[in-house]
Amino acid sequence: MSKNLFLPCAIITYIGLSILYLVAGHLHNAESGYVHVSQLVYQGKIPYLDFAYNQTPLYPYILGLPLHFLGHNIYTGRACSLFFSLLTFFLSLRLAKKLGGNTAVMVTAGLLAFNAFQVYSLIITKMYALTALVIMLAVYVLFLPIKKPMGYSLAVAILTIGIGFRLTLLPALLIILAGMVVLERRRLGNVIPPILTFIMLSFIIFTPFAVNGWEQFYYNIIGHNLDISIGMMAKLHASNELFRYYFFSFLMLAFIGTYRLMQLSSWSSFKERAIQCLSDDEADSKAGYIPLLWTVAALMTASHVMSKLPQVSYQSTVFPLIALLTGIGFSRMNKDMELMKQNDVIASGLKLAFIAGCILTLLSHGLSSLAPARNRHSPMFIKDEAAFIKAHTGPEDKIISSDTPLIAVEAQRELLRGFSWNEYYPEWSVERAKKMSVVNNEILHDYLAKKEAEAVIISDASFTLSFPSFRPLAPEKREEVIDMVKKYYYLAKTFPNIYNSKLKTYIYFPKPGNGE
Repeated sequence: MSKNLFLPCAIITYIGLSILYLVAGHLHNAESGYVHVSQLVYQGKIPYLDFAYNQTPLYPYILGLPLHFLGHNIYTGRACSLFFSLLTFFLSLRLAKKLGGNTAVMVTAGLLAFNAFQVYSLIITKMYALTALVIMLAVYVLFLPIKKPMGYSLAVAILTIGIGFRLTLLPALLIILAGMVVLERRRLGNVIPPILTFIMLSFIIFTPFAVNGWEQFYYNIIGHNLDISIGMMAKLHASNELFRYYFFSFLMLAFIGTYRLMQLSSWSSFKERAIQCLSDDEADSKAGYIPLLWTVAALMTASHVMSKLPQVSYQSTVFPLIALLTGIGFSRMNKDMELMKQNDVIASGLKLAFIAGCILTLLSHGLSSLAPARNRHSPMFIKDEAAFIKAHTGPEDKIISSDTPLIAVEAQRELLRGFSWNEYYPEWSVERAKKMSVVNNEILHDYLAKKEAEAVIISDASFTLSFPSFRPLAPEKREEVIDMVKKYYYLAKTFPNIYNSKLKTYIYFPKPGNGE
């Protein structure tokens, strides 16, 4: 495949896969929560105070604005992610062209477009696509031909707003601020504006929520993550998954790294390269940005694996940056290798290896995130449950759903307090559960006994975990909860589960009278 065809094919593949996953991509269980809370904030409800929300506060407001006009459902949520994802993709290509030329563009486009898992992760209704866009916007600003204090401050402002919806950007921002101090060690006045920008914006973003309820704010942002108990096996599994989904990228990085190391004849040459990167020469004042960005990418990758609740999809936020840096590295290596310039066989072999690697990655994971109709866990099948609820409840009725809030959203029904985010905290006291807007055993029993919900939606996976620790709930304890539901409600309808084709979803309506 010639370079004249490769880039258009990469762009078409990226857009095509994005649209395919928007329509038929497997429904991620976190999507429902983000769509639901984006609706709640535009009803006047406040994160942490009125509903549990284990992220920093801005994303529901950002996502909820377009959804307020377009409608709150999984497709409009994914359409917003598609918009952010396409901006990230083309911004990455623009940066690659600027920093590494045509070779960097080809490599960056290939790594992004032919990794179907990456494309899928930036399409689902989560904050991944917006986070990736924030990172790339900050990088783009750093390389703009503007005065350093202004460029630094603008990049830091973008990242600080990003922290307002994803806390894991905070270490990246701190690394960049530290890098600015090192790079500007003889002109520290350039670093004062971005530091002040970070402090002031953080104060503006977080203070209103902290003042409304400090305990709720702190627990949702920090305490919840400290309470999660996930062992080393989960981290090893995440490491394996990370390599499996991004294996070709790791091979590319290993190839570039090995080549670079072979160029270093001694420790002194390494030091010389490092000094060059941190040069104070104004003509090459941005040479240190690339190793600084590599540091950010490496540490964010490590944090994605070592987090208390590791998920390989976390890596999708930083992967556009890694693809860009890989493209730049490959471009520089291409310029250095005289043998490659002289020997068309080597050059052609490397190009073919790259194209083959991209295609193999696409084939390996291209169908992994699709939801075949027979499995019924595509977003389109949520309408069946929603239509049933809507037909059997009134507009003012409230429901309990421990399966997915999306059913309530699609049916235009309100959930009872405590079912907006994580569902079941059996070890907490009533006072603490109410303060944190979650549900424990006593609160759930009170809801059911008083029949405050006109419908109860549960699945075979409901009440199987004890939050916030994510420990499996003892089977007999779960049976007690299910028996509690059956005491006051009767089974009205069974549906295939939208998340797992091996499970079922059950809809219950209140029994007449006081119980059995």
